[in-house]
Amino acid sequence: MNVKIIGGSGFIGNHLSKRMASQGHHVTVLDLKKPRILGANVYRPDSGEASWYNPIKFAGIDITNYRDVYWNIDRGDYVINVAAIAQFAQAESDPHFTMSVNVTGAANVLKACIDNKAAKLIYTSTGSVYSTDVKVPIDEDQPTEPTSTYGMSKLWAERIQMHYADKIPLTILRLPHVVGPGKVSGANTFIVKLKANERPVIFGDGSNKNDFTCVDDVVQAIELALTKEATGIFNIGSGESRSTLDFLTWSRRLLDKMHIEPVFAPPRGVDFPVFEYNIDKAKKELGYRPKCNLEDTLRKTIVEFEQWL
Repeated sequence: MNVKIIGGSGFIGNHLSKRMASQGHHVTVLDLKKPRILGANVYRPDSGEASWYNPIKFAGIDITNYRDVYWNIDRGDYVINVAAIAQFAQAESDPHFTMSVNVTGAANVLKACIDNKAAKLIYTSTGSVYSTDVKVPIDEDQPTEPTSTYGMSKLWAERIQMHYADKIPLTILRLPHVVGPGKVSGANTFIVKLKANERPVIFGDGSNKNDFTCVDDVVQAIELALTKEATGIFNIGSGESRSTLDFLTWSRRLLDKMHIEPVFAPPRGVDFPVFEYNIDKAKKELGYRPKCNLEDTLRKTIVEFEQWL
């Protein structure tokens, strides 16, 4: 299978490209910057053992430039678009750039896939497309009324792509708070701060709950979306919620930093009081089964922290 990963040099892309290569796929990362993993210690199906080799190709592209995207997608490719401006603060401070990457960029990938007759397109979206006062657990039919620039940009990208879903097999995966080795933003900033002996910042009182999902489960979902005939929109997550304080407490405990207290900042309007996914549709139609728990994910993140940076 020829797999093109748009935005493959980022957090999810690094894990995904390594996994795809280990399964024997021909992987090309399309991004502005080279991925950290070009050669990878991966399992080679043809030899039956793990070995170091260089299965991952790289092409530098600007997702906002249609010609860049067009000339790097071929007939029969399986295309995964994980590129995005995903941090709330960056999106709010630069909405024009955010829309260029998240909306125009997604439209460019879609058009290139259609024009070049790609086999399938997988797009990673976000739970931020939902309203912050949705009914929990959140299923795919809940109202999409984003309160953030980031959420709005991803929803518009979804709608553009779904409008043309009759022209290419399209699967959209709405991701929650993805955590794991190699991420230094979002909730993982707690680990970054604690390792530097700095006080982590909590917005609000820490009682808000989120679905903290391991990157390995997200990669599993993308793999399934590539191979299953099912298309459409799917919530992907752990199926449970944990408080921000729980996440921080486990991080402090595993790092032996219980003496470092957090700084409490005013709450953000973009945060959900409780965010918990209903993942029944993904289980039924994709065969998705989350395998990670938060404690093991945090432990792995800490142990492998340096090697993914």
